[in-house]
Amino acid sequence: MSHEAHKFVIVAVSAFFVPVIGYFVSVTWSSFVTRLLGSTPDPRLRRLVATFYLGLPIFIWITYVRLDFDDLRQWWSVAPITVSLLGLFFLAIVPVVLIWQIIAIWRSEDAVKSFGRGDDS
Repeated sequence: MSHEAHKFVIVAVSAFFVPVIGYFVSVTWSSFVTRLLGSTPDPRLRRLVATFYLGLPIFIWITYVRLDFDDLRQWWSVAPITVSLLGLFFLAIVPVVLIWQIIAIWRSEDAVKSFGRGDDS
């Protein structure tokens, strides 16, 4: 495995496993605090946390491309089809799906009601 491919694998793992682990830690912590204090957390806070962890992979990929552009260009000159397919998947398809999920979280019926724009009935 080339050095560029090795770095790409490390970024891919960190872009997806770090947010998953962080999200589960935050959900566990929220459940612990709920049981300890007896009050439920604000639903807007849960949406903000979910938005942060869904947006984190996009930020990690953008940062990787910006900081390692020369190595990516060199890797592309060696294996253009592989890099193009990986780039299409990780830099086009995955961010669109993540952004779609963020929009779905904030467009849910509970989100509209929690911000006072919905029906009170």
